[in-house]
Amino acid sequence: MLARVFFDVHGQDDNLGDSVLSRAFFERLRPFGDIYLFGGANSSGYLASFPLRDRDQLFTSREAWMAACRRPARGRTTVMTMNSGESFMSMPRRSFGARWMTTMAVRLGGGVAIHCGHGLREQVATWRPAMNLMLSICQVVSWRDPVS
Repeated sequence: MLARVFFDVHGQDDNLGDSVLSRAFFERLRPFGDIYLFGGANSSGYLASFPLRDRDQLFTSREAWMAACRRPARGRTTVMTMNSGESFMSMPRRSFGARWMTTMAVRLGGGVAIHCGHGLREQVATWRPAMNLMLSICQVVSWRDPVS
């Protein structure tokens, strides 16, 4: 049975690097199952880089995407990916907590959490413990550059 692949591609429409990095990651995960794509507020032009099939789903709301991710998989494996690209460690703690709880729910349900191709633009010391907590529950972690 195919997996449920929750893929986060939100990024900057005018940043070619975001879409190139995410597209390569997307193509590698495509064969594993149905795609549940979080595109955020990105334009249709940006999202066209991630072709969806009839059974795939596009989400513009992070909350709805995370709620779908937390639903029982009914015998299917859930794969949750973190967004490739750059982050500014400035998201509200409430948002971080919701992401952590969703990732933990995926892991406790027997799913897989992947954090690949990510870069931290600003190394804010106060965020390091939170980021380490998130990464500790991911099975696969890779960074896009040595500085991150």
